[in-house]
Amino acid sequence: MVLAATFILSGFVKAVDPLGTQYKISDYLEAANMGGLLPDRATLGVSVLLSAAEFCLGIFLLFAVQRRLTSRLILLIMAVMTPLFQSIIVVTSPMGENAPPEFAARTTRAA
Repeated sequence: MVLAATFILSGFVKAVDPLGTQYKISDYLEAANMGGLLPDRATLGVSVLLSAAEFCLGIFLLFAVQRRLTSRLILLIMAVMTPLFQSIIVVTSPMGENAPPEFAARTTRAA
């Protein structure tokens, strides 16, 4: 039920502000050195589709609609997105100069 609520909330928040999600997708693409790969309309389309997919999968999971397929799709999304965004965050350190001192100290010690 917590996973369903997480997907519903995430999909809803992305649907409320699709342009904000589009900007974040563009930022992630730039961080991965793929900034010019997709035009703005494509990233907006991905933003809308991602929010709809997350919201629908959360609802399907909550109400046990097509349980096996829903579970596999959620697993697929999590298996792709988690390592992808984790690697972008670790490699690019998006906080940059605005990182709090304790965060900067932890990242320099680990290197």
